[in-house]
Amino acid sequence: MKKVMACVNELFLVLSLAGAAYYEAVGGLRIKALSAGVFALLGLINGVYALKMRRFNPLYMCLALLVCMTADIVLGYSFVAGAGVFALGHVLYFTAFCHMEKLRLADFLPGMLLFIPTALWLALSPRFRFGAQEIEAVCVGYALFISMMMGKAIANLIRNRNVAYLLLALGCGLFVVSDVMLVLHAFGRGPRWTDAACLFTYFPGQCIIAHAMMHLAEGKHKER
Repeated sequence: MKKVMACVNELFLVLSLAGAAYYEAVGGLRIKALSAGVFALLGLINGVYALKMRRFNPLYMCLALLVCMTADIVLGYSFVAGAGVFALGHVLYFTAFCHMEKLRLADFLPGMLLFIPTALWLALSPRFRFGAQEIEAVCVGYALFISMMMGKAIANLIRNRNVAYLLLALGCGLFVVSDVMLVLHAFGRGPRWTDAACLFTYFPGQCIIAHAMMHLAEGKHKER
């Protein structure tokens, strides 16, 4: 069963890269939704595997992946609404990470070390043209949510080094890079490649997070 699950996860990672390439070449909200559905479906598959193994509660992780898939679709209609739905996804990821390792005050340090320079960069850099203070505020607020998610993933890995936590930190890191590329492309007059970099870090990053659930299901962590 483990070998089968490993093959399934590898296949979905390849499909996510193919989806990113197809969306980059053709575009269209329907293609984007299908590409996002790849990581959401992988999360559900690994979630069922986790329920079968009974070593990890996949609820918050599965919800986070489904919410992020929804956010991808909403983003096609409204940047502000999409950012809000993504923020909810980050809250769910953060909650899942807190169930893996009990939240401590020190866990906020990595997130703040990421958020403070990011917020200053967004607020002070002359390259950004948000068009409205509300959009800038949304971007800074969103940076706080994703920084806390990333910070908790790092804190968990520092506290308990294992494959699952490494994958979660890697996936979250790619998520962060993807959002930086998105902001640069949309508001920072970034070069054309930033749009492609956003896609080719985001979809695989989410698949890696979903893939971590397989290792969590096999008990290669210490759930609290």
